[in-house]
Amino acid sequence: MKRNNRRDFSRRMLNSNRRRAKLNSALSENVRTALEETGNYEDWEIDEIIKAANALGYQDNEVADHEWIVIPASDSVADFAEEWLNYTYAFEELPEDLDWMIDYLDYKAYGNMLLSYMYVNNNGNGNWVVDATNSSI
Repeated sequence: MKRNNRRDFSRRMLNSNRRRAKLNSALSENVRTALEETGNYEDWEIDEIIKAANALGYQDNEVADHEWIVIPASDSVADFAEEWLNYTYAFEELPEDLDWMIDYLDYKAYGNMLLSYMYVNNNGNGNWVVDATNSSI
């Protein structure tokens, strides 16, 4: 009788992938502590910042020294751009006679421009993390 090794193989593979992910993580637990001590971020935001910093290849000292902005939005670039404009109060300074321009703004194009000038990471769950220290906008 032949033994089905497929189940054992997949379980071993999952365990090795978890170990590999832990080894590949450039950030230590000290980063979480440093971000918590600032008092600027909630727990879920710290999780998102750590994911983004790992994806962007940051080291421990870089993460703790930078200002981070977590913007909950959908996966679309247009929604990110709209949330960014709301976050920065960009339309608050717009004179009332130019309010009509808001309806004609191409949010997708503006979002793509933001992504090209900013250190931004979309963690795949709808949360956008912006490194405000390195952003040129």
